Amino acid sequence: MATSQARVGAKDTDAATLGPVRIFKRSSDPTPLRKLTKLEVLLSRISPRRKEVNEFRQDLAKTEESINFYIEKIEREHRQHVAEMEARHASDRATEQRLKERIAELEAERKRSLGKGFAAYAFAERTVINQAEEEEQQRKDFAKMLARITHDFKTPIMIIRTAMLMIKEGLKEGSDKKMSDMVLQGADSLSALVEDVLTCNKLEHGAITLEKKRYDIAEQLRYLVNGSRKYASDKGKEIEFNTEPGVFVNADAFRMEQALGNLLSNAIKFSKNKVTVSVKKEGDSAVVTVSDDGNGIEEEMRSKVFKGQEMMTVDLINGNGFGLTNAKRLVDMHGGSIRLVGGSTFVVTLPAEQ
Repeated sequence: MATSQARVGAKDTDAATLGPVRIFKRSSDPTPLRKLTKLEVLLSRISPRRKEVNEFRQDLAKTEESINFYIEKIEREHRQHVAEMEARHASDRATEQRLKERIAELEAERKRSLGKGFAAYAFAERTVINQAEEEEQQRKDFAKMLARITHDFKTPIMIIRTAMLMIKEGLKEGSDKKMSDMVLQGADSLSALVEDVLTCNKLEHGAITLEKKRYDIAEQLRYLVNGSRKYASDKGKEIEFNTEPGVFVNADAFRMEQALGNLLSNAIKFSKNKVTVSVKKEGDSAVVTVSDDGNGIEEEMRSKVFKGQEMMTVDLINGNGFGLTNAKRLVDMHGGSIRLVGGSTFVVTLPAEQ
């Protein structure tokens, strides 16, 4: 019993020592304890979150610090760029001003140069015009003098020829008669040369007017060939003539006789034995061909055959060169053409008439 009472006393002592825990009776309402438990649970949940929040705040502070650093860097670079741009603009303005001043100087220099240049150009132009006018006048004066001289040659040549014909009638066959023939031949050649020079001079100055009419060029060639047969026969040469009947052209008969007669006389002069003349109609053209069996014109000289001035300085075919030049110009005036084929064949093409 004693032992039991001792234990009870001990319990009472412990209860007194523990205080409120033992003083108050255990309430039958569990609400306070339940609230405490929930609070603890909430606190236990909030503690890790608070750590996360603190870490987030630290990261945010670092990010803010980095952002501020970059902002300061950008602002610093911006200020530097603005300063550079302002310096560049100032330099550009200075350069622009220098350019304006230089342009103004060049413009003033240009005006001064133009003034001098126009004066010099006007003087040079006037000088060239004066020289050209002087040269043209000299050319006209020379042409007039040449025409007068060549025309004056015609009368004495005609007198010489007439006198020799009269002398020849009284001569017997022999050396005297051959000599008279040589004089007559020389007079005829000189007369032809004078006529060629006169014609060339007129063509050069546009003093020839064509009097065109419709006529048969085949009959004209027949007349020229028949008139040249004795001349060719005396030189031991023959002329072959081939033609189609009725080949009509609209041309100046006298001028075409000059052109074709020149081709025929050249062919007789430079042939070996034979000259061939033909005329035919090809489409809308009348084609006249004059060829000979001579050596022909050398290939490197063929481009000069119709250029009288060059032929006068080159021994092209032992002639004066005026005849072929005149022939080409006269044919060109008729709207035709003349060309050299193979060195010894001349082909003349003219518009044909029905």
